[in-house]
Amino acid sequence: MRGSDVNNIDIGFKLHLLVTLEGIPVTFVLAPARPHDVTLVKDVLDGFYYLIVGGDKGYVGQELADELLEKQGIKLVSKRRKNQKIQNSPEEKYFLGKCRKMIETVNSILTEQFHLAKHRTRTLWGLISRIISKMTSLTFAIFLNRLFGEPLLQVKHIV
Repeated sequence: MRGSDVNNIDIGFKLHLLVTLEGIPVTFVLAPARPHDVTLVKDVLDGFYYLIVGGDKGYVGQELADELLEKQGIKLVSKRRKNQKIQNSPEEKYFLGKCRKMIETVNSILTEQFHLAKHRTRTLWGLISRIISKMTSLTFAIFLNRLFGEPLLQVKHIV
């Protein structure tokens, strides 16, 4: 589908975002809302090596975790379902809690302060460029806060 073929972007989408534990956006993948999260994790982590990545229940899967560890040295820690035999260790639960809090904070900033959900675009290209500009603005606001010794994610006064 070409961008000019889209008259109105009313379809749902998911923004798969990789952020540091400080909340700094590293990369993202924009995808239709329909595909399962597991199908896109490889795209998000493409080009990254030797990381520890936290994810929610959407990223559960031993095959995926084994493949990422073997090919890229990435340890994928995801919240396990209650019916699984092996549960998360206390260290993994703590790490996942920190990840979840940071992801929710960054999502909240993008939604409430940068109005990412209200993109008002008519083309796919417009949607992508809006997301890129808002992600760049967030990253620049975080940089300014670091420069001036402010808490990194307190960007409301800058926006």
